[in-house]
Amino acid sequence: MLGLLRYRFSADCSSVNINLYTLELINQEMLLYSNLLLMLAAVIGFIMIFIGLHYHRRSFILVIGHVLFAVIGLASLLYEITREFISQYNIAAAVLLMLTLVVGAILAALRDNKQPPPMPAVTVHAIIGLTGITLLLLGSYQSF
Repeated sequence: MLGLLRYRFSADCSSVNINLYTLELINQEMLLYSNLLLMLAAVIGFIMIFIGLHYHRRSFILVIGHVLFAVIGLASLLYEITREFISQYNIAAAVLLMLTLVVGAILAALRDNKQPPPMPAVTVHAIIGLTGITLLLLGSYQSF
């Protein structure tokens, strides 16, 4: 009986090691997906700035895409932070990205039907967001 327990214990330990390695790969992939989603949100944001400055219009579809990519990217980053300890850069990035989300919500609340939001507020939103994404990239580089 004791030999059987030792065999099961050793088999369980090896499967736990394999599972931990698999979880580590999944966690790194989630961090990569978070980076990609947030960078895609930034690219859409720059396209919205271009449309707002040159055509003095807003695209509702681009706004929805920008918000969805940013919220999903931030949610995956927060999920990753709560699952395991990652770099301090990533935690600081999450705080800045949450602040960016608050500023973006204020921009959405101040919106006029077809007019773009005030450019100083958009500039603050973009600077905070890009700083957060830069910190996230630094933290991701440090973890790989």
